[in-house]
Amino acid sequence: MIEEHFDRLRILTAIIHYGTMSKAAHALDLTQSGVSQHMTKLERTLGRTLLVRRGRQVLPTPDAHLLCDHTRTCLAELEQAERLLQQRDQKDTERIRITTSGLIACEVLPHALKQFMYRHPTVEPIITAHDDPLAIEAAVRSEQADLGLTVGPIADTTLEQHMIRNFNHVVICGPNHEWAQRNYITLNTLNEKELLVLPTTTRSRQYIDSILRKAGVHCPPRMELASTAAIREMVKLGLGIAIVPRFAVTADCKAGLLHAITLRSTHIQQDLIALHLPGRCTDTANSLIQAMTATVEK
Repeated sequence: MIEEHFDRLRILTAIIHYGTMSKAAHALDLTQSGVSQHMTKLERTLGRTLLVRRGRQVLPTPDAHLLCDHTRTCLAELEQAERLLQQRDQKDTERIRITTSGLIACEVLPHALKQFMYRHPTVEPIITAHDDPLAIEAAVRSEQADLGLTVGPIADTTLEQHMIRNFNHVVICGPNHEWAQRNYITLNTLNEKELLVLPTTTRSRQYIDSILRKAGVHCPPRMELASTAAIREMVKLGLGIAIVPRFAVTADCKAGLLHAITLRSTHIQQDLIALHLPGRCTDTANSLIQAMTATVEK
């Protein structure tokens, strides 16, 4: 019965707080006659006198004070519950904006996100892909992204960098290629061999070309393709060989669609790096970096 008249208990609490029915009515945006009627019905329901009227003033009885004390406790609990619900709603809408390359988005992020989402089920990742590393850095600088994932080295000193892991490159060929039974070759074996390559503007192409030049190895481009994924598909069709990150071909090698050959004596390695603005790495972003570190294969 008390639950049915909770609104009336709130009115009673306001009357005791303000001292008069008129002030309580004004605070609750009710009419004074409406407040008086609610109190009359509450007293009738409980069978007790709650207010003693003396002119404009009303004096609460001991029963009214008892009800008021418990009503305040209930109201405080309700307010706390509302705050907790609001906090949960805020968590439900928390987002982390990630910008990275198409290769990392397809081959690295899914494994890390699986672990990350298990720990943070209420966080919504928003992922955008840029094949140009400079566009990734620009998105982080302009606060269009909370976290950038790219391949190092990074010359921009205005961004904080976290080296997630370094990764090796391997030579890949189709399952019917003459090298399909070889597990190791030297860099010199590639001399004068045509390669499927990325555009010269990409950081990975520039890095691999510098390694080949230092070793005195010349590899003419057989075909220039826009992405590592495109190179991978061309190699599957037997249209050439290429040097790519090992993590980009792990699944295809296990499926027998490609064969990976390790370079002996020479390691072509690059760093997978997380970027963010100085002092702006949130706990959520840091947790994703940790998930990346734990799941990226060398």
